[in-house]
Amino acid sequence: YFTVQHIVDHMHKRSTDYLAVSGAIIFLIALLMVLAVPNLSSKGLLLKGLYAGIIAFPLLTLVSIELNKRKLEKYYYPLSIVAISIAVIILAKTFSPSAYALIANLATYFVRTGGGTTIAEASPLLYQGGIFTLKPLWYNFGPAVYVALLAFLMLAYEVITKKNTQEKTFLIVWTIVIIRATLQQNRFAYYMSVNIAILAGYFGIRLLEFGNWNMFVPNFKSK
Repeated sequence: YFTVQHIVDHMHKRSTDYLAVSGAIIFLIALLMVLAVPNLSSKGLLLKGLYAGIIAFPLLTLVSIELNKRKLEKYYYPLSIVAISIAVIILAKTFSPSAYALIANLATYFVRTGGGTTIAEASPLLYQGGIFTLKPLWYNFGPAVYVALLAFLMLAYEVITKKNTQEKTFLIVWTIVIIRATLQQNRFAYYMSVNIAILAGYFGIRLLEFGNWNMFVPNFKSK
């Protein structure tokens, strides 16, 4: 979310200082908690990830500030992030195989193969007996899933083209992550139901606005 919000703010010519500060603080708190836990088997990898987070967000803000000072095209910013990410992956692969393995694992974190797919709740949501089907979407969420899809597209359009807020960006990133998790393992449908409900509610609010609901309820407001 912090990375995406950096890009959104830079593209809309807004300061990203608050992201550098809040992101570093969040990772610092997590770092202190991990340091306080003795005999943690994965402590080394966790520390590397947390140190990287503390450094990454101030770095992204510095890149944004520097590009603005040089009055370069705003589209250079996401390209710069891609270049930095590639450089980090190359350095990790060269100097820290364990850190590189952690990065590589992110791409397949929710994926289960082989025997893992025989566990009912760990099998992909849209595949039953190896056959692709949309029925599980209806079984789990009913018509709300299609309403939520429309709301998600509307929300994404607003974030990209119109004045947006941090909570909208967060909801989009959160929803994308939970959709990916649910498609890989159907057990995450429990958590995806929260996103479905929020998005369906958002769509309902937009319908009320379109119908000029404030004529009937003077105090009705939405963001």
